[in-house]
Amino acid sequence: MAVYDIAGLKVYMNPKGKTLLTQGKKYLSEVQIDENKCDIVIKLNQLEVEQWIVKYSHPDYDSCEYHWFGYQFFKKIPDYGGAFFHASAVCLDGCVYVFSGPKGTGKSTHTYLWQQYFGAENAVIINDDKPVIRITHNGAVAFGNPFSGKNDISANMSGSVAGICFLQQSPNNSIRKISTAQALPLLLSQTLVLSEPLFMEALLSICDKIMQTIPVYILQCNISPQAVITAYNTMKPKKQL
Repeated sequence: MAVYDIAGLKVYMNPKGKTLLTQGKKYLSEVQIDENKCDIVIKLNQLEVEQWIVKYSHPDYDSCEYHWFGYQFFKKIPDYGGAFFHASAVCLDGCVYVFSGPKGTGKSTHTYLWQQYFGAENAVIINDDKPVIRITHNGAVAFGNPFSGKNDISANMSGSVAGICFLQQSPNNSIRKISTAQALPLLLSQTLVLSEPLFMEALLSICDKIMQTIPVYILQCNISPQAVITAYNTMKPKKQL
């Protein structure tokens, strides 16, 4: 049983499986407070996990428990002004650039190109699968978290979101800002959507604030350094021009 620092919140979890215990190590809180003082409390329901194994055809208990805890966390994060998105998020000079899109569009490939171009010590991938974006008094902030997919690429760090880009494969590189009407269905397609009115009310409010706070783009790109330059030159904060 432990307290974790995830997305700026104190999160109590009691995993037994190796995957979350391992991937969660870098998020362990230095101060282990009582669970009653935590923002989010997730207690393992082993029976439910075992039911999930059958329902969702998980290969083993460990994998299923990991996904179960992630699901519980992502269900609760809208209560704190946040949501996760299927994306790869890279932090450069304190700003986070979020690249999303359907499976197979090259999100991880694109952020890896950022590391090649700027150097992995400068361009840090804070989460390669499900970064969390929260609306705070400092604006839209992206956070790493331990629910980072099979490759476990994440960092316990955060940064102001410079923008969200939805990728489309193309032989040429171009980027354009899109309207909120265009952005909303794209955002909803890459996050957790439930048939629960209160959850959806909170999620839609968060998406609305995200779109009011930061720009959303379509990036048509190939696998080249020029794709990085195209995205960075448009998305970087104007103060860096």
